[in-house]
Amino acid sequence: RNVSRYIDSDNVAIRKAYDRLRRWMIKVLRKIYDPIEEDAIEEYHNNLLQMLKEVEVVLHRGHLDVDELIRGDKITTEMMSSLINDQDHVHELTKKLITVAEILYVHSDPLIFSKNGNNENKEVVQLEEPN
Repeated sequence: RNVSRYIDSDNVAIRKAYDRLRRWMIKVLRKIYDPIEEDAIEEYHNNLLQMLKEVEVVLHRGHLDVDELIRGDKITTEMMSSLINDQDHVHELTKKLITVAEILYVHSDPLIFSKNGNNENKEVVQLEEPN
């Protein structure tokens, strides 16, 4: 709702902020749906992991941008609230999309961890191909 509301707004700053969110989602979706060859699965997986790190950076940068916009009186507090909420939604959505891509295309379940519960010693469980 906010995207359609602000993407055509007269306020250039909010329009650009939502356009950046939209472009980020497109970038993530394109990377996820890039065709992969059987011998390039490890490279694809590394790209997904890199993108997962990038998601955190993009969210932090987005919040800093919102701070500048509100302090510079370029957006209203209502716009700020909507933008921060939407940034958080996009952040969570992209993390989940990357996880799903990892499960579907890399054939491993990133939710299964070693006994100590951290990502560093993650066990990768190969899923069986359906008959």
